Amino acid sequence: MKTIDSADTRKRLADFVSENGEWTAFNIHLGSEVYPINPDLTDERLRRIVQLLSDLAHKPLDQLRFADLACAEGHYAIEAAMHGCESVGIEGRERNTAKARFAQNILGLERLTFVTDDLRNFSKENYGVFDVVLAAGILYHLDHPDVFQFLERIGDACEDLLILDTYISLACATSFTYKDHTYHGRYYREHPKSATKEEQELQLWSSLDNPRSFWLTRASLYNFLQEVGFTSVLEVHLPWVTDFRADRITLVAVKGKRAHALSSPVSDALPIKPYPESTPTSVHPINDRRRRIVDLVRALLPGPLRRALKAILIKTGVVKPPSVGVKAPWTWKEPWKKRY
Repeated sequence: MKTIDSADTRKRLADFVSENGEWTAFNIHLGSEVYPINPDLTDERLRRIVQLLSDLAHKPLDQLRFADLACAEGHYAIEAAMHGCESVGIEGRERNTAKARFAQNILGLERLTFVTDDLRNFSKENYGVFDVVLAAGILYHLDHPDVFQFLERIGDACEDLLILDTYISLACATSFTYKDHTYHGRYYREHPKSATKEEQELQLWSSLDNPRSFWLTRASLYNFLQEVGFTSVLEVHLPWVTDFRADRITLVAVKGKRAHALSSPVSDALPIKPYPESTPTSVHPINDRRRRIVDLVRALLPGPLRRALKAILIKTGVVKPPSVGVKAPWTWKEPWKKRY
């Protein structure tokens, strides 16, 4: 990075803004207390992404090739370059790319490239391979089948980690079959049907041109990432991002190879199963409020009355009958499978 002259930077920034417009969100420190917007504006996602890179990348940061897809004004690509990565930011709107290049030039970052391109053109053939791919805030702006093809091309180009920040659908409102697998989600309206190309261009936080997008469910997203070659998918909770809603998640998908268990051939031979759309809701009895009430009633009722009430509940189907052939109470001397 080069030495920053405060007065010169402020003048260049003012001239640039008068010609290209204000920054919209990302607050990049341009040196000497110069920021393109409010210096107090923070971005907790930036801290999360830096921590994930530091903790999980399988190479030192200055040996990574890093892609920031739909990079907007380039903050995350710039951050990666400041840590020594060979960083590539790809953005669909030229007005955003111009701001990213301005900050790059002010900071003197040489291992950084910004390209204005439709993210639907991203591929290994067009951009090469990357150790880490960041797709923050783009997946939920793509429609079917683009959302699947985009993830396929990431799977082809990514050699280590995909960091994916996205909204998901909480309902299986619509389903699609893609390459013999069915995936679920819902539609989201990006632009009015009557919107012109110029009006779409000005909506910096919407899709480039598709009037609607398709949001995958959590399970469908997990399963598709597995289909395109990611062997582990981890959901990130810390560092915490305060303003994330319940349907906004950050995933880290790891590009690995199938690991093999050596101590149990039958376990190793188990097929890789898809993540279910409906996950189990049963809990341990200690966390079941109804079970605690039953235990309280059981403790208060006399034995004969308790047994008579239990017989009635079993007969009416409210309570399941006891398992046949399983001794009660269970003791630690029995094989663990007999507990179930």
